[in-house]
Amino acid sequence: MSTPTSKPATFDGFRIRPKIGRGQNIVGRRGETINVHVTGVAGLGPQLRASVAGHPAPATVSGSSDLHLTIPADAPAGEAQLEIATPGGTDAAPIMVIDPLAAPAHGAPANGARAAATEVAHRGT
Repeated sequence: MSTPTSKPATFDGFRIRPKIGRGQNIVGRRGETINVHVTGVAGLGPQLRASVAGHPAPATVSGSSDLHLTIPADAPAGEAQLEIATPGGTDAAPIMVIDPLAAPAHGAPANGARAAATEVAHRGT
């Protein structure tokens, strides 16, 4: 940015802080890449840092506010804190981390147990 005199304009103390969009239900399994709406991160590469429960989480930005975040394999299951850090500051929001080996939601059995039970029923055993 420049002023009408063509001299560079500077604004001491001006920083663009990241802001995680409120009202999102941020949920994902360990190792899964999820999308999170975050403003203030456009154009950031290695300057962008993300973590889940203090565990570094690989993150990239597409567009101006779509953050693609991979939930660390070592993040603890359950409710945790997602933190986004940039040179302008940090923001945090709750995230629900699901263990990929845990039973699916709504009481459905994990690891193909329902399919196996159905197969047994069809064989007449």
